[in-house]
Amino acid sequence: MELKEILINEYRKRPAMQTADFIKLIYQNEFGGAHIGFCTVQSKNSITEEWNAPVREGDELFEPIGNGLGRANIGKIRELGISLDTFCRIFYLSGRGKAGREADFEKKIDILRQCAENKEIPVYPDEIDRFLEYMEENDFEPIGHSMEYKARYNPHYRLVREEIARYFTLFAEIDKRLAKKDSLIMAIDGRSGSGKSDLAEMLAFVYECDVVHMDDFFLPEEMKTPERLAEPGGNVYYERFEKEAFNFLGNGFSYKPYSCKTKDFGDAVTIRKTPLTIVEGVYSMHPKLADKYDLKVFLDIKPELQRERILKRSGEELWKKFEKIWIPLEEEYFSKLGVKDKADFYFLTEK
Repeated sequence: MELKEILINEYRKRPAMQTADFIKLIYQNEFGGAHIGFCTVQSKNSITEEWNAPVREGDELFEPIGNGLGRANIGKIRELGISLDTFCRIFYLSGRGKAGREADFEKKIDILRQCAENKEIPVYPDEIDRFLEYMEENDFEPIGHSMEYKARYNPHYRLVREEIARYFTLFAEIDKRLAKKDSLIMAIDGRSGSGKSDLAEMLAFVYECDVVHMDDFFLPEEMKTPERLAEPGGNVYYERFEKEAFNFLGNGFSYKPYSCKTKDFGDAVTIRKTPLTIVEGVYSMHPKLADKYDLKVFLDIKPELQRERILKRSGEELWKKFEKIWIPLEEEYFSKLGVKDKADFYFLTEK
């Protein structure tokens, strides 16, 4: 949504909003949590104080505020089953590298001013100016919610990136299972460009674990016979994966990644023994490998967005190979082996 629509919708949901609350929303939209001195200890201390906050009728798990961010309700997060430690890491991750610009903040304030002048929200332009003067005097330090807002809505939330929030149900399932079991092994399969590596990297940060990449086990050139490539899922060297990785998942091991570019093996990669172990990439849920996984995730993407993403990431030349060779092989694997239907979680990447 555009910022104007977000401001108006927010007022409709919470008509007790004051000037300070609108400006706070705009500040969060632009700067995210960048104003906080981020570290995991500070994050946990601040959230612990609110962890048992009651859930009120009408509270939403996640409310987008634009610019890829949203407000995650702490009580609803707790009810969903995400642990305090996990949410602290999610909040910390959401704030890393997020920095806004004062000039852009001021442009967004102009949108608020226009809404006020058009009588779309009950804010007076002179109140906006006074708040801006106050913020400039205080080096653009963030302001809190108004007393009216706190009394009426009792806000308890933290800012989280939308790209992380879409996986809240997955985080909750991981935490529920880890509460009953010492370790979990997860596979993330799906179409090229759907965000498998991004999700794996996100989970690896939150759970402080390592990732095994199926790209490291693609088939060497000498094994790419017509018979092998005609086999659904045959483009991955699953025999080597089973021998060097699969049998050791959850216990810590090392392997040498194969590079399709150099046609050779690289330096050894070490996978630590941690509560969560992630196997990421197309073919990770191959039937010859799938039985050992505790959780299976499938990421999907529409063809037009897939093309756009791969072009942006890899360029025109590699896209042609994806289009003519790799994607058809993947589609054969997905359809013939029913990979998507065997997943515990399915997510469609839409942007």
